[in-house]
Amino acid sequence: MAVRKSFSRFVAPGVLLVLVACSKASERGADPRATPEVTPTAHAATSVVTPAVTPLLLPPSPSAVGPRFATGTDIPTLTWTQASAAGSTVTILLSQQSKHGWTAPRVMAQGPRILANWADVPAAHQLPSGKWILAYPERRREGGRDYGMVVARFDRAFQPLGEWTPDDVTRGPETGFVDVVGDADGATLFWLDGRQMEPHDQSTGTAPPERSGHSMSSKHGGHGAGVMTLRALHVDGEGHPDGASTMVDERTCECCKLDGAMGPLGPWVAYRDRDAAERRDIRVTSIRLAPTSREAEVPALTITTSLEVHRDGWTMPGCPVNGPALSRSGDQMFSAWYTAADGEPRVWLAHSPAHAPSFSTPRRVDLGKPVGRVDLLALDGGELVVTWIEGDPARPGRGRLLGRLVSRSGELGPPLHLHDVGIGRDWGFPRASQHAGHVSWIWTHADGPHLSLKGVSLSAQELRSASSGHALSPQPKSVG
Repeated sequence: MAVRKSFSRFVAPGVLLVLVACSKASERGADPRATPEVTPTAHAATSVVTPAVTPLLLPPSPSAVGPRFATGTDIPTLTWTQASAAGSTVTILLSQQSKHGWTAPRVMAQGPRILANWADVPAAHQLPSGKWILAYPERRREGGRDYGMVVARFDRAFQPLGEWTPDDVTRGPETGFVDVVGDADGATLFWLDGRQMEPHDQSTGTAPPERSGHSMSSKHGGHGAGVMTLRALHVDGEGHPDGASTMVDERTCECCKLDGAMGPLGPWVAYRDRDAAERRDIRVTSIRLAPTSREAEVPALTITTSLEVHRDGWTMPGCPVNGPALSRSGDQMFSAWYTAADGEPRVWLAHSPAHAPSFSTPRRVDLGKPVGRVDLLALDGGELVVTWIEGDPARPGRGRLLGRLVSRSGELGPPLHLHDVGIGRDWGFPRASQHAGHVSWIWTHADGPHLSLKGVSLSAQELRSASSGHALSPQPKSVG
């Protein structure tokens, strides 16, 4: 989760599977049951459809890292981080789309302690009141390795209103990977919380600064004693915390992104869990919001259900930095995720009734060589689009951003080739958003002397058209 550098621009898929060891004790044991093999639904290159996508005309973005679409707003809003030429200052920028194109980048936060990271990136959300919150990782001291999370508040015009830190946490090596789920009264923040882990700065003394440059990849390192936890906190319509945070899971993978979505009774969150045997499968937890007072200093959130999406049985000694995606469509909640259980990389998709979590038999999405970095977007018509990066064995270090249309019942359309990308970490995590009948994908472009933003767009009608005329894949045999 911390930013570590490697002078390799591209990382082979195998390197993504096993990182440095971070084994620790846990109260929860592993289930020895294995998952039967299921072959991908398609392997041949001829099965991939290439729709006519439109390049996005994005704002200038030299040295851009970690692009992400804001949530809670009807206006397409994009945030990213940008390091100065010397790497001494990092800036978080925001731009909104208008009929005249994307607005000039606006500075939301700036300083020498802000973290610029390929995986742990800022999250912006507009509250029902019209005010904004921006959660981002920030080092606890300049030149140090340990970092926490800051939540900054802004008015409708993005004028700053102050900032705070969840529970005033100042301990542990890292706290971040935040996701935000909005509701009628405010929003719920989910994040990985390292307050129970031994700080890097305390155990190692002075450390060199860690920044992401255009030719450097971030690498997750060892953590020492203690465990990473998952916590949640509700904020009100003004962006203030509602009481204390809630412990969602007492032991999780340290650096896989989270993804949240609103269910009928409260928010859900999908994340990579971790047990005593280093099994790192995907878990989903649903939360209920209970009325409370900020002055009461008690959690406003209560856990209602927690279950594994599927027993993959992926056991490994390090964090893969490859988290799940979660999205709701109607009365169904869908989750997509990457695993390399039994030594074979795969991308799975499963769904559950939103009112009572119980996930279906998963369906395999990939074509046999996935790198992962999944995203999942619900369309206005009720379908979803699942995207991931598929490696290309014929082109080392290169791959394709692929997508598949998912019907309301979970049927998969043919793979759609959206764009060629690299598989190194500098390329980050492609993110999807929809607006006015169009679906857009954004990522970090790492070809050339400097990182920059790149993206493509496709109308929902064209997306459906590209998927029509091709038989949806049949339900595979059981994998449970």
